[in-house]
Amino acid sequence: MNVGQMMITAGSVICTFWSAFLGTLILSDLLDCLLEQRYHAQLERCLQLRFSERRCRELLRWWSLLCVGGFLLLAFVACAWPLAITWMLLCSGLPTLTMQAVVFRRERLIEDQLVTVARSLSNAVRAGLSIPQGLTGILTEASQPLQGILTEVVYQYERGRPLRDALDECRCRLKLEPFTLFCLALEVSLERGGRVNRSLEQLAGSLQEWQRIRRKLDSETASGRFAVLLLSGCPLLFGFMFWCCGIAEVRDFFTEFGGQIVLSLVLLLIWSGNRWTSRIMKFSLS
Repeated sequence: MNVGQMMITAGSVICTFWSAFLGTLILSDLLDCLLEQRYHAQLERCLQLRFSERRCRELLRWWSLLCVGGFLLLAFVACAWPLAITWMLLCSGLPTLTMQAVVFRRERLIEDQLVTVARSLSNAVRAGLSIPQGLTGILTEASQPLQGILTEVVYQYERGRPLRDALDECRCRLKLEPFTLFCLALEVSLERGGRVNRSLEQLAGSLQEWQRIRRKLDSETASGRFAVLLLSGCPLLFGFMFWCCGIAEVRDFFTEFGGQIVLSLVLLLIWSGNRWTSRIMKFSLS
């Protein structure tokens, strides 16, 4: 191989590498744009609750790769087009349910931590500290994620922003009713004065009662949620048991086109039933 051929080969390798690199960047940006449009509301709520934006986008990318990979595997390798389409339909709702569950747990965690923070701030004000000093003092006692939220409020106040404006922006962004009550109590106290510690004690008692009622409702609906989960898994469990027992007709659900359609309908009915019952048992204390 002479020098000219070596240069041509090296140039081809370099061009191929840069083409693949630029193509990956373009497709990555396009994929992020599509995922953000599809799951804009859930992603925005996650960012409001201080989840890592980079981690959320990475998880959505991995999910999209899993979704497309499963579709290609079922459609072109297993030649099961009904199952492939069903896989895409079910996977399209999976990120929404996952982010809703994560947001729900984060909101519950903030509500639980808010009771302790309200009592600690009430004790600090009773000891003679101002509200900004009390917020600064309880940061070491608070836990994440509420600690990060209050830290941002204190940071803005220490940089010269009025505390009322910092609280107002934080509660409007967070959109969590117990935290809104907490911020409004502090804003009213800053504006009109009065016995701040008493207001905070009453607020802590109200939040604790809110928490007690919510846990009672959770315990009352726990049996219903478990029954729905058990009934949803019964068709798949029975199918697996029949397959283990050597019943050959079970294989038709995966190999025959008609069986794949029936299996797809069963999976979609299970999914729809779960979504319907979850909406029925969904409650709100607001």
